Amino acid sequence: NLTYVSARVLYPDPTNTQKFIIIDKGSADGIELGMPVLDPNFYVGLVTELDEHQARVTLAIDATQSVGAELLSSGGVGIAWGMWQQGGRIEMRHVPRSVEVVEGEYVVTACASEARTANVPCGLVIGIVNGPPVLDNQADTQTIPVRTAGDFDKLSVVAVITADTNEGT
Repeated sequence: NLTYVSARVLYPDPTNTQKFIIIDKGSADGIELGMPVLDPNFYVGLVTELDEHQARVTLAIDATQSVGAELLSSGGVGIAWGMWQQGGRIEMRHVPRSVEVVEGEYVVTACASEARTANVPCGLVIGIVNGPPVLDNQADTQTIPVRTAGDFDKLSVVAVITADTNEGT
């Protein structure tokens, strides 16, 4: 129930200090700031800059990006943070310590209202749990390493979600 616009990736960040891509669609194609982007199989990031015929998509692995996330099997909710500038990809933070995390379970964009990110449909695959959680005793939460579902360095075609008819469910 998603409406989307397909776009070609023109190029990544030429300085390689951030993780973003420039796509060949923009405001003239119905693209707006904050719209989520995916490849056919996984969540890629958000539109963060916009021109008439191009847009910048900051990738989910960039340290400036976060999205509400949910563990598909155990139901734990938290926030998936980009970790590329710190030498990683993504980690899921603020998951209640009481949640029993299963290695290999899917991490998806949050459906729970308390964790859902505006404009981002729930249930888009972010990645899978990739190791044991790290406990934060002060906050009574855990941080979970996530292996991304796709290769952010080889994106060639993406889809910008322009409408979600299930919004609010």
